[in-house]
Amino acid sequence: MRYNLKRHKILESLSKNHFEANSEKRSENFRLGLSFLEIDRILKVNPFIREKICSKLLSEKEIGYTNTQVTGFFLTDKGFDSYSSEKYIIENNKIIVKYIKNFVQIAIPILSLVIAVLALSLKFNSITKNIEEKVNSKNEKQIKSIELKLDSILNLQNKKKNSSNTLNSKND
Repeated sequence: MRYNLKRHKILESLSKNHFEANSEKRSENFRLGLSFLEIDRILKVNPFIREKICSKLLSEKEIGYTNTQVTGFFLTDKGFDSYSSEKYIIENNKIIVKYIKNFVQIAIPILSLVIAVLALSLKFNSITKNIEEKVNSKNEKQIKSIELKLDSILNLQNKKKNSSNTLNSKND
């Protein structure tokens, strides 16, 4: 991914030289292209990485080797077109968008699953609480009903005792 930005940087550096080569106003110390050392210094890379970066530019014929005034690379017209159209910046942006798209395609289903599980858990807790309240309410009603029946039975027994006690006291 960073190689595309470095490719663009090479094209940018070589384009300055290319522009001067195609103009009528060349400086006295004009050299066609940039040396390998200059390119390494501009990109802040070692020769091995430079070769990896430049291999695509060479295969696309956007740069060429030069050995005239300097041993290095020069920019072709196709390379200048690629620089002006920002070909490698666009490729880099496509890679970034692809990474984001892949991340989103993975993250959204996972987040959806987490949200669904959380919603179901909350709904389950709500239903459980609601059922407990209904059961408790029904049990309380049954308990009150049983208490009322028990009270009425006790009252009846008390009345029977009282009436039998009254009868016994009258008989005495």
